[in-house]
Amino acid sequence: MRNTYFLLLALACSIGVTNAQKGIHSIDVISYFENLSLNPGSYWNGSDLSGKFNSGLATFPNDYNPDWMAWNQWSYSNMADDSTSGFMNQYSAVTASGYDPANSGGSTYAVAYVISDFMTTELVPVPLCFADNNAHHPVGFYVTNGTYPALAMKNGDDYSKKFGGETGNDPDCFKLMVWGMSNGNPTLDTIEFYLADYRFANNDEDYIVDTWEWVNLEGLGEVDSLLFSMESTDTGMFGMNTPAFFCIDNLTIKFQNASVSDHITDVIEYMPAPGQHINAAPWGLPSSVNSIIGGVDGSLSLGAFGGYAIFRFDHAVENHPDNPFGVDFSIFGNPMEDASEPGMVYVMKDENWNGVADDTWYLLAGSDYWFSASLGYYGVTYSNPGFAADIPWMDNLGNSGYIFANSIHEQPYYPDADSFPAVNPDQYLLSGNLIAGAIDSSSPAFVKSPQRAFGYADNRLRGTMPFTIPDNPYTLEKENAGGDAFDISWAVDSNGNYVELDMIHFIKVQTGMMGDAGWLGEISTELTGAVDIAPDPGITGIMDMVLIKDLPPVIDTTRFQLESFAFHQGRIQPEAEISWETNAAWATIDENGLLSLSNSGEMEITLFLVSDPGIRASASCLVELPAFLSEENDLLKISVFPNPADNYVSFKGVDRVKLELFDISGNKIMEIDNYIENERVDINDFPGGLYLARITDGRMSTTVKLIKQ
Repeated sequence: MRNTYFLLLALACSIGVTNAQKGIHSIDVISYFENLSLNPGSYWNGSDLSGKFNSGLATFPNDYNPDWMAWNQWSYSNMADDSTSGFMNQYSAVTASGYDPANSGGSTYAVAYVISDFMTTELVPVPLCFADNNAHHPVGFYVTNGTYPALAMKNGDDYSKKFGGETGNDPDCFKLMVWGMSNGNPTLDTIEFYLADYRFANNDEDYIVDTWEWVNLEGLGEVDSLLFSMESTDTGMFGMNTPAFFCIDNLTIKFQNASVSDHITDVIEYMPAPGQHINAAPWGLPSSVNSIIGGVDGSLSLGAFGGYAIFRFDHAVENHPDNPFGVDFSIFGNPMEDASEPGMVYVMKDENWNGVADDTWYLLAGSDYWFSASLGYYGVTYSNPGFAADIPWMDNLGNSGYIFANSIHEQPYYPDADSFPAVNPDQYLLSGNLIAGAIDSSSPAFVKSPQRAFGYADNRLRGTMPFTIPDNPYTLEKENAGGDAFDISWAVDSNGNYVELDMIHFIKVQTGMMGDAGWLGEISTELTGAVDIAPDPGITGIMDMVLIKDLPPVIDTTRFQLESFAFHQGRIQPEAEISWETNAAWATIDENGLLSLSNSGEMEITLFLVSDPGIRASASCLVELPAFLSEENDLLKISVFPNPADNYVSFKGVDRVKLELFDISGNKIMEIDNYIENERVDINDFPGGLYLARITDGRMSTTVKLIKQ
C-alpha cells in the first residue's frame, strides 16, 4: 500500500530535500498550532484553497474540493464539542481542548482525515512535510480521538458498529500508524498506536482514548517526511467503517542547529535615518553593510532615531539555558565612555520557515523599557532640504527639531536617492520604541550620554578576545568580550508581555533615542558586528539587578518621583521588595518612591533588594532648592498604587485633575476629567502590560507608568 502513494506524497510535500544539517546541538521545535488564527469555537478546513498550513517546523497539506465542500488530509480547530455525535462534529477533539492548554496556552490542535481510494477502498496515507525542505528527526506528538469517531465507536451509528458489540466481547480495535520517508524509501519501522482497543479478555480493560496521549517517534530516525494511516476491525465492502479522523498537538521535531559561523552572514535590510555619517564612507553607504559580516570590526551607522538594519546568522540562534549568563548573542558598536548611543534590538522567529523576515518582531525589553519616559510607539518624519543643511523633523507628539549639520561632515545627511532608492526623496517616516536615555548637556564641551544598564546595542565598551565569551549584562564591570549581550528571553510583545521563544532567525537593530550631543553630532547607533554565543554552563555570575532611573544633574523641587525596578535574568520582578537609603538627613523617601527634600546640597540615593542587600544601585545629584518655593511643583508628589495592579489603581497626591490612560502604543484608552485623590480606577478588563497615566491640573502635567498584571 505504501508504494502506491509515494508519488502522491512527493507532490503534496513538494520535496526538494537536502541532507539534514549536522550541527553542534539540536533544538526541539514544537508545533503548538497557536500561531494559527481562529475565532473561538471555529476551524479551518482549507476552503480558502491555500492548500496547507504551517506550525513550528512542519507543513500540513490540505486537499479541499470546493464543488463538494469536502476536505481531507489536515485541518485545524479549537472546537470544544465532546458530546455531539455524527459527521457534523468532525472538527472536535474528544478532549474538548488542545493538549495541556494551561501550560502551552493552547486550545488549537490539528485534525487529520484519512480518505479511501475510490477504486481500491484502501486508505490514502496523510502526509506531513518539513517547512525548510530538510530531513529531520521527529521526536513525537500528542494524539487523541475526534469526538465523531469516539462516539461512533462507543455507541455505534448508521455506518459503524459499537465497539465490543452488544455483548462487549467483540475484539475490536482502531489503530493509528505512522512511518517516514528517507531518501525516497519508507522507514523500516512503523509506529503503531491504538486509539481504541477491545481485545482484552477482561472487558473492564477495554478502552477508547479520550485523553491526550504521547506517541514516541524517535525510533523512525531522520526522515524527509511523515505518513499517517489508520486501521479498524470494523470494515465493509467500501473499506473502513470507523470514521478515519484523529487529532494531534505539540508535534515535536528535533532541529539540528548547525553553526558554521559565529558571526553575521547576511544583512537583509539597511534603512538609515538622516545623520552625519550617512552618504559617506566608511559608515553610511549601502556597501557599509558588508563590513559587519563575518567579524566585529565593521562600520555601519544607523543614523538618528528610527534608522535600522536587519541581519541574520547562517543558523538559528537558540535560546539556550546553558549559555554564559543565559545570553544568546552579543552585538558590538563603537561607544565611548559616557557616550552611549543605544540601539533597540528586536528579534524574529521564522515561524513559517520560508527564510523571509515576514513574521512577528518582538522587542528585547532592556532596562529603560520600563521607565515612564519610554514610549512603545514613537514616529519621526524627516524632510529633505535638498542640499547639505540641517534636516528638519517632526514627531507624532507634535515636537519638531533638526538633525544639525556640522563642519566635520559636510555631505548631505538625508539618504541619497541613488544609494537608498527605498527612501522617499522628499520625506519619510521611521517609527519604533523610544527610550529617553539621560543626555547631560550641562557641559557643552562634552555632552554626556551615560551607559544604559542592559539591553541596548552600541552601549557598552568593547573588551578583549575571544569575542564569543560575553560580559555579564547584570553587572557594570567589563569582564570578557565587552559589547552588549542579549537574552532572547527578554522578548516582549506589543503589550509589554513576555513571550517564550526557543530560537530566533532574524535580528533588527534600530536607533532608540532622539537626541543631540552637540559638536559630537546626533545620537546614532553604530554597529561593528555580532556573534552567536555557544553553551558553556561553566561561565556563571550574578543574575539579579536593581535599577534606579537616572537623576537629573540638579533637582530644584521639594518632591521628586523616583522610579526603580528589580530584575532577575533581565526580566522585571514586580513583586520584589526594594529598600531605599540616602546620605542626606534632609532627604526622605516613602514606600512609593517619592523623594521629599527640605534642604540643598549634594545627595546620593542607594536602593537594594531586601532579600539580598548586596544587589544594589546608586545615583547622585545636586539639590538646589529656590529661596521661595512655587506650588506649581505639587504635581510631582503623585504616586500610583498598587503598582503592579490586578483590578484597580488609585492615585495619591492629586485633587480634581484630568487623568488620561494610554497603552504602550500611545493609544488613549481612558479619560477622567475630574479625578479625586484615592478614587479607584477600574482596569480589570485591560490586557496585562504597561500603561502610561498622564495627570494634568491646568497648569502643568506629569506622566507615571503603571503595570497591569
